[in-house]
Amino acid sequence: MKLRTKVLAMLGVVGVLGAAGIAAASGKHEGYHDRSGDHHKYAKRGMHMMETYDTNGDGALTLDEITTERGKKFKQFDANGDGALTLDEYQGLWMDAMRERMVDRFQKHDDDGDGKISVDDFNKRFKRMMTWMDRNGDGKVDRDDRGYRHRDRD
Repeated sequence: MKLRTKVLAMLGVVGVLGAAGIAAASGKHEGYHDRSGDHHKYAKRGMHMMETYDTNGDGALTLDEITTERGKKFKQFDANGDGALTLDEYQGLWMDAMRERMVDRFQKHDDDGDGKISVDDFNKRFKRMMTWMDRNGDGKVDRDDRGYRHRDRD
């Protein structure tokens, strides 16, 4: 890997971690909490990166640490060991990486916490979205809704 590529990759990692730190630190900024807790999301991602890739535990990430750990994960899902991922192999890697997000989304649908999502649970968020998007209140979303301002609804 060229030095320039390594430097750019490291700057990207440092930028993400810096943004996560700034987001976490600025949580006391007036109005910041009104943004759906995004600062927690970025701080959580930054911490996840540190936990995943800071293999020597020094509180800093190097490109070598990141590429070594990512290489291990790659090999784990390279089922035939040919040094390349097929779509099926990549799907396994993707599903492994996205499992935590999937569980979070499942829990957002499972309002009563019974470990099951009913059809009503599944559609609830889209019903709210349609209510918000249907600005003129005619029961459908179309071009006519662009000209109306959002109005308060119960």
